[in-house]
Amino acid sequence: MTEKIYSPDVNSAASFPNPENSQAFGFWDPKEGRERSTGNPRMPLKLVDATVSSFDVAFEKFILDVPKHRANLILFLADKDPSTSLSWCPDCVRAEPVIYKNLEASSGKVALLRAYVGDRPTWRNPRHPWRTDPRFKLTGVPTLIRWEDDAVKGRLEDHEAHLDRKITTLVLGE
Repeated sequence: MTEKIYSPDVNSAASFPNPENSQAFGFWDPKEGRERSTGNPRMPLKLVDATVSSFDVAFEKFILDVPKHRANLILFLADKDPSTSLSWCPDCVRAEPVIYKNLEASSGKVALLRAYVGDRPTWRNPRHPWRTDPRFKLTGVPTLIRWEDDAVKGRLEDHEAHLDRKITTLVLGE
């Protein structure tokens, strides 16, 4: 599980998913015990990454922090293919930049838990934990979920997770 706090630079949507690009984002500096920022006036995005094996711990922390944020989102994604550094899922490749662009444009504190489902064979298993989990009941990736009051309050499935209007509506909680 990795946790970072970013202050997205609205002029660099393509670089959003790359936490190593500290030129474009603020981040939590554990040595200094504070957020270090690039001076962007937007509210920070709290980003937590989890895998199937680290999800329970990350989700518990996510739940505890829910009241601190205007929007709490979980994005279920396919893992990146090590040979290409791209997701094996074409819908994820299409949706991710649109989702990040919308999160950058949102005002207020947003928390995003990115949950990676694994490689293609792992995800295709009908007994995958997030397919069978009664909270999520995933059928495809990407799936973007708005979490409120200990429940799913909205979701965008693979076929719609790339649509600007729907992402904005989900983030705003409308």
